[in-house]
Parts: sequence; structure tokens; C-alpha cells
Amino acid sequence: EEELKASKNQEAVKAKGVALLVEMEGLIAQIKSPLTRIKAQLQAAQLIWSSDEKRASKYFTDATIGFKEYLATLDPTNDKFPQQYQAVTEMRFQIIQILTERDPDAALNFIYSSKPPPNPYENKRANPSQDGLLEISIANQIVRTDPNRALQIARQSLKSHYSVNLISTVGLLRQKNPELAAQFVNDIATKLLNDKLLTKPEAASVLINLLRFSQNSRRSIV
Repeated sequence: EEELKASKNQEAVKAKGVALLVEMEGLIAQIKSPLTRIKAQLQAAQLIWSSDEKRASKYFTDATIGFKEYLATLDPTNDKFPQQYQAVTEMRFQIIQILTERDPDAALNFIYSSKPPPNPYENKRANPSQDGLLEISIANQIVRTDPNRALQIARQSLKSHYSVNLISTVGLLRQKNPELAAQFVNDIATKLLNDKLLTKPEAASVLINLLRFSQNSRRSIV
């Protein structure tokens, strides 16, 4: 009886919370700070997703539209650009993570349609492609449920980027489908053989990690 009462109390509290969010919908839209408004929309969407998917989807849509609108206002010549760029990068990653859990293809589309302007203060050689890392991150998140789709995403990313997380994708694929993992290893090796490693530090890093992975795999077999 106590458990039933506690369960009913939780449901009642949840219902009140959802009702409160519905009442606040108009207020959230009026928040002047773009990033604060987007953050509130994302939080609201996550809170009500299980009880009101339609309303949650609207919050997500409003958040992504607002993010792209704010992105279009960024000016690399502005003194505040470094701080703005950092905030935008973190917010973009958060949106991608949330979308990946529900719709990996929507997350990929968001990556391609929400690229920040080039950061003039960033060392291009020292920093790997952020989009490449995000693509592989999505592949790694869905590999357990859809290894074929994960391989497809990883292959697409490999065409234009070398990511330090490529080998982790190989490892996850190997646990789920060794044949797919072997195919992807062949893809990586073929690309490495056709590239000049001395001019691409990230490629050399992938090669080293691939060799280590191969050695560890042999030891585990033995």
C-alpha cells in the first residue's frame, strides 16, 4: 500500500510539473538571451518527452531554429567572439547528444546544418575536426542497436576526416559484428596507404592506434 501511495504521489507530482511547463511555454519563448532560452527549451523538452512527445518535439524544433539564428549573428571580428564561440560549441554538442538518443539521422543533419564560423583564434593543426569527432560519436552511440548504420556513418566520416575515435568504433563493431569491424579496418587501412602521413599528424595517430588495436586483438585471441 505504501508503494502504491508513493507511486501515485510521484505521478501526481509529475502531472503538476508537466502542467507547469505547459503554462511556462509562452514565458520561455520570451526569454531575451538566446542561449538561455535555448537551454530552457532543451531542458523542458527532456522533462516532458515521455509524457508529451508532441510538445517536446516542438521545444526541440524551437531550440534548433533558435540556435541556428544565433549562429548566424556571430561575428569573428567581435571582441566577445572567443567566449561566444565556446558557448556555442558546448550548446551544439548538447543538442547533438540529445538528438542522437532519439534520432541519429536528425543529429547528423543538425551537424551539417549548424557549422559555426571558422575560429580565427584556433590552431587548425593542433585541433582535429570537431565535426569528424561528432560524427564518430554518433556512430559509437548507435553501434549496439544498429551496427550497419553505425558503419555507414563511420565510413562517411572517414571520407573527409581522421578522428581519434575511429579505433573505438572498430572495437565496438568487433563486439557486435566482427565481420563489419574487419570491413571498417580495411577501409581505414586503404585510406592510410593512400595518404601522406608526414603531412597529416591525425592520420599518423590513427595508424598508431590501429596497430596497437591489432596487437591487443591478437593477444586476446592467443
